[in-house]
Amino acid sequence: MQLSRLRELYGGQRELQKAALWNLWLAAKWGRSARAVDRVWAALGGRRLGNPGGGPPERPVNAYMAEHVEFLESFDGVFAQEAGGGADRNSIEVLRASWQLQSWRLAAARALVEEVPRDSAVLEPLAGDGALGYQLVEEGFAKYVGYGPDVELASRVVPGAGWHKALSACDLRTSADMVLLVDKAAWFVDVVKELRCLGRALKPGGLLLVAEPDPALAPAYAAALLLMGALHVLPREQLYKFLRAAGFVQMGRDVEAVPYVLSAWRKPARPELSPSDRWME
Repeated sequence: MQLSRLRELYGGQRELQKAALWNLWLAAKWGRSARAVDRVWAALGGRRLGNPGGGPPERPVNAYMAEHVEFLESFDGVFAQEAGGGADRNSIEVLRASWQLQSWRLAAARALVEEVPRDSAVLEPLAGDGALGYQLVEEGFAKYVGYGPDVELASRVVPGAGWHKALSACDLRTSADMVLLVDKAAWFVDVVKELRCLGRALKPGGLLLVAEPDPALAPAYAAALLLMGALHVLPREQLYKFLRAAGFVQMGRDVEAVPYVLSAWRKPARPELSPSDRWME
C-alpha cells in the first residue's frame, strides 16, 4: 500500500510543516484557558511542544492543508465560549457535522484503501453520518458494514449498505476482510477491548487500516476532537501498544501526514500459542 501517497496529496513536507506549525500555534492560543488543551499536554507526558510564538504562521496553499487549518480556526469561538463557562453544544454539533465531510479526512480514507481489492468486505466502526461509508461504496466496495449508536442518518445516506445500531463491535455477528479506522480510536470507550472485538470480526489474515491523529503532530486537532466528544488523547506509542495487545501485527512502516499517522496492521492468519500451549500443536 502506498500510504506515502497521502503526503503528496497534502502538498509534501513543506505544506505538512505549515499545518503542524498551525496546530502548535492554535494549541498555544487556546491553551491559556482550555481544559481540552491541558489534556493533550498531559497525554504527552506534561511536555508542552514548542510554540512558534508571534503572529500566525504561514498559511498552507495546498487545498487539503488549507481546509484543515480553516477547520481548526473555526474552533476559536467555541474555545472562547468554553473559557467563559461552557461551549455551546449546537455550535459543536455543527462543527462535528462539518468535520465528517472535510476533504482531508476523506482523502486519508482513499489513500488507505487505494490498493485494497474492491470485492473485500469492509467494516467501519462508529460510522457517524455515513460520509466515509458513502465514499467507500462510491469507490466500488459493495460489501460495506458500519455500526454506531445511531445509524438512522447514515442508513439514508448509504441505503444499500449494512448498518448495525450497536455501541461496540463486541455486539456484532459479522465478518470482514478489512477494518477501517479513520479518527476512531479516541472515541472507543475501552480501546483495547474494542480493538479485540474488531479483530474477532476480521477474517484470519484480514487488514486493519489506520489513519489516527497523533497529538504530538497535531495538538490543536486532538483538542478539537475532545471538544467534539472524543474520550481519549492517544499518542502514537500508546495506540500501537493497544493494537499489539489486541493481537494485530504491523505491516511495514507508518507514514506521517499531519494530522494523521497512517499505518497498516494484519490479523495473523494463525493465532500465536503461548509456550504453555505448545502441547496443542
